[in-house]
Amino acid sequence: MPCTETIADVIRNSNNGLPMSLTNPLSATTFKLANGAIGALVTPNPAVIISGESFPQYTLNALPINITLAGFISFGTTAGGTCSIAIDLGLVAGTTPIVPVTASQSTTTAISDNFMICASLMWDPVSLLIRGNYSGWVGSTNVAASQATSQTAANIATLQYTANAIFQTTAAANTISVTEFSMAIGAS
Repeated sequence: MPCTETIADVIRNSNNGLPMSLTNPLSATTFKLANGAIGALVTPNPAVIISGESFPQYTLNALPINITLAGFISFGTTAGGTCSIAIDLGLVAGTTPIVPVTASQSTTTAISDNFMICASLMWDPVSLLIRGNYSGWVGSTNVAASQATSQTAANIATLQYTANAIFQTTAAANTISVTEFSMAIGAS
């Protein structure tokens, strides 16, 4: 039976259960917490997790990382629009998209719809790169399973994941809200 353990949850642990929302972002805009800080998932040092016996069956190069980004989109115009969502991976927020801004929602009417993007990743302690895949949906648009890779070597203990969004169709009432942004370790 699969075993996962949530180790980071931006909404519940960092934002008092409140969604992170953006209103009509027309360029890549990172989601922020209610206090204005960037909403980031920080990867704990796996050596600490393993030595603490939380995951004694894993070695550092076999530690699955599962990230979930989910929420809802509301278009503020009867013409609908297009919105793109991304998960970024980097040493500082918003540096290198690991899930590129290609997960988009297109509509023909003003609707509210939901989205969920999941990434299954592993870190390699030799190359220091993240590898894996992501998939999900944004409204009625399927986000097909695609490769997710980091191009810059990094120590896993200093990595953080952030999320951003862009509306390609502008309307003052466009909103996108993240209700789940969490990280689990273990095979799912």
